Amino acid sequence: MRRLCLLGFEELPCPLTWQQRLQIATDVASALVHLHTSVLSLHHDIKPSNILLDGNTRAVLADFGLSRAMQASGELASTRTTRLSTTIGLKGTQGFLDPQVVNGKPYDQSSDGYAYGLCLLMLLTGLDAFGLVDKCRNLVRYPTQPDRWAHSSGWSGGVDSSAGQWPQELQGELAEVTSGLLQTFQDERMSMSDALARLMSALQTFVSDRATASSALP
Repeated sequence: MRRLCLLGFEELPCPLTWQQRLQIATDVASALVHLHTSVLSLHHDIKPSNILLDGNTRAVLADFGLSRAMQASGELASTRTTRLSTTIGLKGTQGFLDPQVVNGKPYDQSSDGYAYGLCLLMLLTGLDAFGLVDKCRNLVRYPTQPDRWAHSSGWSGGVDSSAGQWPQELQGELAEVTSGLLQTFQDERMSMSDALARLMSALQTFVSDRATASSALP
């Protein structure tokens, strides 16, 4: 709340709807796929505070400082990159670090994808990043079986109800994308391009098509 007050808010804004969350997730995925094909190649610090929203609740990916620093040093996939990424994580974004990078593997596009997967999981569940993968381990393990998502940590296994009534099929689709991005080993993870394709399809199915059908009603 303190940060919001500094930005001029006098009270908490309304929770984002599931439609807005899906659009935000798609916007960020699109930006990340574009980045992965650009000169910078990697972001290195995907987290909610680096996702900015405009007046129409469209998302913009921000803070490319670490990405530019890594490009300038010419060590995007080096041991030094791993050490620097780990140090930054310890200063505030440790929860978003690829565990494979922490264990000494080079940072690659799937590492950005892993951090993005955590953001997507936060949008879906409404939970904080701290201990998120452990709380939602059953969702990651059984994305198509929501009755098994609940965990002994206290998470009920449900999506964030403050976003409204999520379509059941959309819950499953987002859970599958999230699970694919959060696989332990880098070579087993879903690519960001595949994640984007599925999110764009979901956006068309659950938002655009429904809006079109609704406007056609008398």
